[in-house]
Amino acid sequence: MTGTINWIMPLLLLPGVGLLLLSTSTRFGQLHTEVHQLFEDSALGGMTIVRHLLLRARLFRYALTGLYASASFLAISSVLGALADLTYPAATAWLLLLLSTVGILCLLVATVLLIRESTLSLVIIESHVAALEKMQS
Repeated sequence: MTGTINWIMPLLLLPGVGLLLLSTSTRFGQLHTEVHQLFEDSALGGMTIVRHLLLRARLFRYALTGLYASASFLAISSVLGALADLTYPAATAWLLLLLSTVGILCLLVATVLLIRESTLSLVIIESHVAALEKMQS
């Protein structure tokens, strides 16, 4: 039974990673649209905003890479665990633990990057609000 748990546990994490991938990809696409609109408009809302958007894009790319790596490591761990459960369950337990741990660490790093991106997004929103307030007065 322990061998079965070793390969089912990473499999249980995959839907959560998939949801993070979906939402992050969507937000990255929205950022792409926002940058594209800035370049279509004649007035670029300031170089500070452009730099923040570029930094957000990099954070999204790194987060997506981490999420894809996490999904890969967790999936590989599950597949190898299922195969090992049929052949040599005790011999590969350390490998499954290592792959699962790497997958979880990738997920953790990606989450930290997404937290950083959301903080930077707030900076951009505050900058837009400040510009609107200047225009109103």
